[in-house]
Amino acid sequence: MPRLYCPCGDFIHNLSNIPDDGFLTVRDRDYEELLETENNRSILSELQPYSETKEWKELIISDERIINLTERIYECPECNRLMWMKKNGMVNIYEQTNTIKY
Repeated sequence: MPRLYCPCGDFIHNLSNIPDDGFLTVRDRDYEELLETENNRSILSELQPYSETKEWKELIISDERIINLTERIYECPECNRLMWMKKNGMVNIYEQTNTIKY
């Protein structure tokens, strides 16, 4: 089971649960492509394609495209650090320094 640990030591996020408590991020310039890909994936999924068929391969390609268009952010409920899981496999950690009200 993959887990994401916060440096504060008080939070362990289980990455196996889908959907999970994280946030999905996508760049604005990739948003339309993501929507099109998700729509295509939904149509292909309804077909319930058999393994190794053309539709099955397109479904796998759609899944890979969605993964490549998105990143994930998790917030520690204890210390409010943000852990941003980047496409390159790295996790950038941001610590809250102050809060402002808009």
